[in-house]
Amino acid sequence: MTEDIAEEDGVETPPPTPPPAPAPTMKDIIHGFQGDVVDYLYDMEPQSQNLFWAGYFNCGDNEKFGLPINNTPRENRWHGFINAPFRITKVSIPLPKMQMDAHPVLRIPMFKDISFPQEITIEWKEDVYHSVQKYHADWFGRWYNRQYDVLRCGVQGKFRRLTVVAYNFVNISNISSFINTPDVQPIMRFDIGGLAPLEFGDMNFDVSADQNDQLVSCKYKFGKLWWTYYDNIQYWKPTGIGNENPNTSGEAGRLSGLLVSNNYNKAIG
Repeated sequence: MTEDIAEEDGVETPPPTPPPAPAPTMKDIIHGFQGDVVDYLYDMEPQSQNLFWAGYFNCGDNEKFGLPINNTPRENRWHGFINAPFRITKVSIPLPKMQMDAHPVLRIPMFKDISFPQEITIEWKEDVYHSVQKYHADWFGRWYNRQYDVLRCGVQGKFRRLTVVAYNFVNISNISSFINTPDVQPIMRFDIGGLAPLEFGDMNFDVSADQNDQLVSCKYKFGKLWWTYYDNIQYWKPTGIGNENPNTSGEAGRLSGLLVSNNYNKAIG
């Protein structure tokens, strides 16, 4: 009788709502994990810490420093290490650190302090003329005159800048990519300003043959650090694992905008 009334009024009876699917058990989750983990790890691109470029090591703002251009101040040409990209083998950039204490009653983490270390370490390839240490000794002399035991006034020649770019190689998405050379894909960039020398190693002379290839480790204090992700990154997307993107975090994949920015206006340090 109810069906007859519904048909006469022109109202269709909605189909019954299916019962909700049972939530997956931990056993189901582990079974799925075992089936996907090999494919996931196989498709994942491992990091390549040796794919980086470090240059623009000079005291000017012109990125074309070292080229025969007229708009580079003459005094800035004297203080640049134009072959730094070929000599720098390692750059260690510290990231911010946060400290927390446990609440005495609630036993939950409570913010205590945050620190931005402003020191970096660079390892250089040295030559028989000790060019790296000579360069840093001259730079050190812009701050302090050992002969007269006095500090030098002014800021001319005292600070340097450095740009570090991490990159990867990617294939162009067409059939010709099988025979073409993979294209370079810049991933992230660090612009470091206000560098001042702290340590530039020791003068070591040793008859051991294995000491001839030792690197020179130098420490610096810096004033500003910009950490930027490039806009056109081809993010890694695993096949068959849904739409998960391991390169994003937070609402916009930017570490809440504190450290990472898609432009060069965000600074840390």
